[in-house]
Amino acid sequence: MKMRRSAASLAVAAAAVAGIVLTPGVANASSGGGCVRQGSIEACVSASGKYVEPDFYVLASIAGCSYLGIRVDDDTAGTSTSQYFSGCTTGHHGPYPLVGTNGHQYSVLAFAQGTGGTDFAVSKELTFSD
Repeated sequence: MKMRRSAASLAVAAAAVAGIVLTPGVANASSGGGCVRQGSIEACVSASGKYVEPDFYVLASIAGCSYLGIRVDDDTAGTSTSQYFSGCTTGHHGPYPLVGTNGHQYSVLAFAQGTGGTDFAVSKELTFSD
């Protein structure tokens, strides 16, 4: 009788362990990120899957604007990637996806060069995890 209960208990314990082992892990998620508006520019950073997704908005016409640009900073590695765009159309620009590195922090600088100088905005910081 004791042997049957022990075997039954062992079988239940083995099934429970198998269920835990076969249960998929919880997905990691990036944290932080978002948009910051400064004047007529809004810089944003988010993540999707294995990509960091920087984008920006030009919210109003900028006097004498000759070009727009975006710089993505990997604040952890101390590196950056820049893109420049001719023309200064208002509205949404991007996203411009790039492969992220787990645990790294990213921010975005968006800017517009006008006759009054450079308008710019810096996003909130994103901690990336795919």
